[in-house]
Amino acid sequence: MEEEEKLISEIREKVVKAEEDAKNLSANNNIVGRVTRYETVKVGERNYIGVDINFEDYVKSYIKMDEYLGIRTIIHPVLIIGRVVSIARSDMLAQLRIKEITSYPHDPATIMTDTFIEIEPIAEKDLERSVIRPAVSPVDPQSPVIKPKAEVLEEILRIPRDGINIGKIYSGGEELEGTKVILDEEILRHHVLLIGTTGSGKTTLLKTIVGDPKSNVVVFDRQGDFVRYSMDKLGEFTVIMPVTKQMVENVITSELPLVYGEEFARRYGCSFPTETDVRDNEEILVDCKGKILHLIPFTIKFGDVFSTLYKIAPYMSEASITAWDAITRKFSEKLNTAMNVLKDVTNKDVIEKLKEDVFNRLEPDNLLYLDLKLENIYKLRTLKKDYVDIGNELITIKVNKIFEEVLEELDLARQTKDAIHRVLRALRESGIFNVKGAFTLSSTHLSSNKIVVDLSWVLDFSESPQALATLSYKILSDLYNWKDKLYKAGKSSSLTLLIMDEAHEYFPQTNRVEASKEIVEGLINRLMRLGRVRNLGVILATHTPEDLNNLIIQLTNTKIVMRNDVSILKKLGFEDYVDVLQVAPPGVAVVRSTKFSDVIIRTLIK
Repeated sequence: MEEEEKLISEIREKVVKAEEDAKNLSANNNIVGRVTRYETVKVGERNYIGVDINFEDYVKSYIKMDEYLGIRTIIHPVLIIGRVVSIARSDMLAQLRIKEITSYPHDPATIMTDTFIEIEPIAEKDLERSVIRPAVSPVDPQSPVIKPKAEVLEEILRIPRDGINIGKIYSGGEELEGTKVILDEEILRHHVLLIGTTGSGKTTLLKTIVGDPKSNVVVFDRQGDFVRYSMDKLGEFTVIMPVTKQMVENVITSELPLVYGEEFARRYGCSFPTETDVRDNEEILVDCKGKILHLIPFTIKFGDVFSTLYKIAPYMSEASITAWDAITRKFSEKLNTAMNVLKDVTNKDVIEKLKEDVFNRLEPDNLLYLDLKLENIYKLRTLKKDYVDIGNELITIKVNKIFEEVLEELDLARQTKDAIHRVLRALRESGIFNVKGAFTLSSTHLSSNKIVVDLSWVLDFSESPQALATLSYKILSDLYNWKDKLYKAGKSSSLTLLIMDEAHEYFPQTNRVEASKEIVEGLINRLMRLGRVRNLGVILATHTPEDLNNLIIQLTNTKIVMRNDVSILKKLGFEDYVDVLQVAPPGVAVVRSTKFSDVIIRTLIK
């Protein structure tokens, strides 16, 4: 009996200590309820913890669905954080199972009943050892339940303290003041996928990340939204402006590249640049609302990507990709042989310079049907050979003849040759190669802290899906290659965030569209698998995750899910949050990360 009394005394002390701790950890120094005594309390998969709240505490606390509460267990000092998943209220008559046979009278006394809620445990902190872990501890009946302090909630949910603030914890249908939801560099380096219907708040969240002064970003902008946002919120920033031949087909060459700056200024309400604003033939300085913007009209030199076209043209067929290495290798060999006949009229250095000029001027047209013509600046004497014709003014090189002979000599199937011709015609029609007055990207451009890739010009002037895809893949490849070069040279670099809305347009399910699985997933692997150690983090957003390449789902360690259809939420594994997300207001999301526990947030309004 003495031992039993001693044990009861010890438990009584533990109860008192649990009550004291609970009040100290509470946001309002109050206990809102206690774990129920009237049923067995189980902890395990799909088991919820029942909590009884007397009427007086219910009135004061106003507990709501999806509110975060804390449970301070009694026997072992642990604070468990959980989410309210059900609330039960009943009239006293219902509890007594009495039914009025008259009309329903107003009787305030009969609603002064206890409230029963269920809590889904999420995570816990061992208060003795300061260890934070998933909710694994047994829960004692009568354990006090509290509304935890903001810092306590953040700590136990393991929300990082330093990084980019994307919003506040959303508890019980409202923002929890004093809280921050942070994405740190480790989270961002392991990539983020943002999913939500149109109007759910995806773009606002992306703008929050772009606008954070600590972030270095390259954001792809299809409609000019991020350009306008950057003008309003950022200091100096860089705009990569992919251009097409259709934009300048009626423009005099001498007016380039200044005309690109003028068109940009006209669209976005900036001051028109002058000749002195064109710097080092690499960028145009544009004054937008008193802020300096570095504008880079961008084009792709076809000769630069000829041998690796299969890495940036996702609409190439699998057969074309397989054959392309052999095609380009044999093409270069035959071109060298063709150009070497010039040794009778000039020296080796001039021949090498002419070969370089061929690739500088090379376009899809030349491979299809159009002879390539160079000015005879070296005043070579006239000569006529199989592939080279030197006149007084021009040197004509029959590149198309060389290319067609290569296809024949490799004995390619008719379907493969047709596929190659189709992709070259599509690329020719896109108008994205060798655009006059435009620049290629340099490491200086890519090292800017804030970069917006303004794709609205491509969408305005070209209807070809090849245009948008190839330009995007080239810029993405340039970005990766720049980070890779720094990494291999042992040079440190800050984390660069690649941000792409409508990600399914760039990285589609290849079984639904004609895009090549090898090209699409090859780029995804470079950016996301290899990009991590090269300080490249990827943030992708989509409203149709079913159209997004599955590899992205696998490689993003953090998912931020906003309002969406029930079927999509269940497919993504967010079925526990259907009630929250199916009708969520803009900005409300569930963040699931390998770094911290699931948390409902409300994003910042920018």
